[in-house]
Amino acid sequence: MRKGQLTIFIILGLILLITIGIVLYFVITAAEKPWREASKVPEDIRPVYDMVNDCTKIALKQGLIIQGLQAGYIDVPAFVISNPDSYLAADPLGVIKIPYWYHDGENRIPSTPLMQLQLARYVKEQVKECVNLKAFEPQLSVQELGEPNVLITFAEEETVAEVKWPLKITTPQRTIVQTDYFATQEVRYKEIYELAAKVLDEENKQEWLEKLTIDLMSADEKIPMGGMEAGCKQKRWNIETIQDRLKDILFYIMPMIRIQNTPQLNPIAKMSVYEDLKDWAEEEKEKLIEGETTTITQPEYIPADTYEVNKMTFDVKIPKTNLKATFVYDKSKLLLNVLPHDGRWLKSKVVRGSKQLIPFFCMNQWHFSYDIIYPVKVVLKDEEAFNNEGYVFQFAFPVVISDNSPERVDFGIRQFEPMYIGTEFCEQPGEREIEVKVLGFEPGLPMAVELEDADITIECMSIDCDLGKTQIQSDGEIKLRANLPQGCGNPRVTAKKEGYLDTSSWLTGDKTELVMKGLQKLRPEFVIHPYHKDLNEWQTDQNRFTLADNEKIMLSLKTKKDNFEQYKMFPSNETIELVLDDADYELEIYLLKNDMIIGGYKDLNLTYSYNDILSKDRIQFNVIEYRPNPTNEEELVEMLDWLDKGKYVEEKYQKVLRPILT
Repeated sequence: MRKGQLTIFIILGLILLITIGIVLYFVITAAEKPWREASKVPEDIRPVYDMVNDCTKIALKQGLIIQGLQAGYIDVPAFVISNPDSYLAADPLGVIKIPYWYHDGENRIPSTPLMQLQLARYVKEQVKECVNLKAFEPQLSVQELGEPNVLITFAEEETVAEVKWPLKITTPQRTIVQTDYFATQEVRYKEIYELAAKVLDEENKQEWLEKLTIDLMSADEKIPMGGMEAGCKQKRWNIETIQDRLKDILFYIMPMIRIQNTPQLNPIAKMSVYEDLKDWAEEEKEKLIEGETTTITQPEYIPADTYEVNKMTFDVKIPKTNLKATFVYDKSKLLLNVLPHDGRWLKSKVVRGSKQLIPFFCMNQWHFSYDIIYPVKVVLKDEEAFNNEGYVFQFAFPVVISDNSPERVDFGIRQFEPMYIGTEFCEQPGEREIEVKVLGFEPGLPMAVELEDADITIECMSIDCDLGKTQIQSDGEIKLRANLPQGCGNPRVTAKKEGYLDTSSWLTGDKTELVMKGLQKLRPEFVIHPYHKDLNEWQTDQNRFTLADNEKIMLSLKTKKDNFEQYKMFPSNETIELVLDDADYELEIYLLKNDMIIGGYKDLNLTYSYNDILSKDRIQFNVIEYRPNPTNEEELVEMLDWLDKGKYVEEKYQKVLRPILT
């Protein structure tokens, strides 16, 4: 009897477990694959339904791309935009901003509801712009009964946009109200976002990148941390050289970082070899600390990728995934302060032996304390997204080191003490008086004339001092008389004046003349030239002279010799300036539509002479619209390559579409 009862309980238990399993399966499946089947739509209203769905799908893709580029934000918060230290610019003009997910001790990761809300708002705006309800007339009459509402779902395997938009559709046979539409994109946004958040969470807990940076600095002979050596000659290191050295190290090392359980190159040897080497290194370290040995005997076999596997594999506690991850460092950004320093130099302390005992013996000692802040960009990629086109998500955060130790509470720039002598140096004039005369060519005059109100600065021992302006003197000449700061020998003198190119020269005596090149202001005009790559055809009948409301132009123009650079965004009231002289330029223009690059113009060998520029007041830039417009990274790379090598019929397009001065 007891055996029978036991059997019944076992059977009931198994039935209960199976039932729970089935329920969980359908719940999880529903969460992973929502709205798999579209509702049945009558054929007579199918064109309207398809247009709304297609526009939704396109808008969803564009919105996801923008969110991926801007760390989950479509609309970057104003408090981020207003502080350049709280985001990383993804392009030279800062059009794409990557907000730091961690800044000044704050967690700034966008929440899932916020991302869904921003993406929904973007899809709504784009669908309204994309759908043309009058396109169906006279066969169909379509009337809006309300505004569209969009619901975004980040599912396990895809991202879904569900649109509720009541449209009254009148056909020859009947009138019907269609409300429900939806679109999906195969982007595992939820998994990517969770991986990104996990990377930052573990970085905050482990201080992993800070520790790696300190290890790299300690291992580099050219970056002094602490040490001593015999010798009476003082050692010194240039801080700028150290900073450049660290930038180079980080630039090349960052892409080599691995995230455990993400796809990566296979190790050269078996993992057991690396584990054994790790144990050996710990044992040798303990022996050195305890004084048991002073020499290290290396193992016979050390794989070439040992450091990469053992020291550069970041375990962020995630299960295995096929999402790829890369770390990137931009060499233009790194704040570094070192104490103690002497101006731009780090110097060792020379300790001399006792005069009575060992007067000939000297010892160099040094210990320097580094404060460092630099940004890291993490790029995650789902290569299967968008039907194997691939999807990129990037975010950034600062790596912070204070007094040679990890400091995940960002102590900010304010705590960086100035590297060099302060402004008091400029305020202590010496007895040496100098004269600076500035000459410039003005239109219509064959000779250079003395320029008034030119601002004069000097650079002395890496310190910039403002000396004043050129003025009419008692002898009738226009120049500046001023005393150099005490202790300043032969400084670099720079003249600046509106309408002229900054000019510098080294002062070798007590007088110097600087000749400034004039700048010609030009009003820019743009002509858009469509080029269809599939047809290999210039669609000249569609050339246009205005930008659409959702289009912008980014322009970069710089001289090859004078370090004169301009970065402009149009439409705006900005003007373009060219040097009133023979000059070679590098010109890059990018045409953007909804903040996506769809064309441009590129000529890195653009030359204008003095006569080309004189008396001109307008410049026409010819900009190419590349059709079909790029929609993914691969197509964007293809277009950018074409901007380097493309042709206009048989000629290089740069020659045919060269900017015109009028």
